[in-house]
Amino acid sequence: MVFSNVDEEMEKLKQLKEIIEQINEVNIENLFVSKEQLATALGCSVRAAGEFMNSPGFPLIKIGSKSMVNIFALNDFTQQRIVLAEERK
Repeated sequence: MVFSNVDEEMEKLKQLKEIIEQINEVNIENLFVSKEQLATALGCSVRAAGEFMNSPGFPLIKIGSKSMVNIFALNDFTQQRIVLAEERK
């Protein structure tokens, strides 16, 4: 005899559905930022943001003639730089 808790399975399916709906609501335009948007987020000049984006290993991509960065790649890059900076202390 196989035992199953239907209520638990239904709850898991509802949670999975909610996660999928959240993923589908992500606006792709918000996944990439320009140096102007990065400057605003960092509170620095556009020039300084551009210099940061030209750092070695920075996950820069070109879309047409515009330099952009994926927000998740930017997060990974900055986390690595934080770790490296802490190790140098």
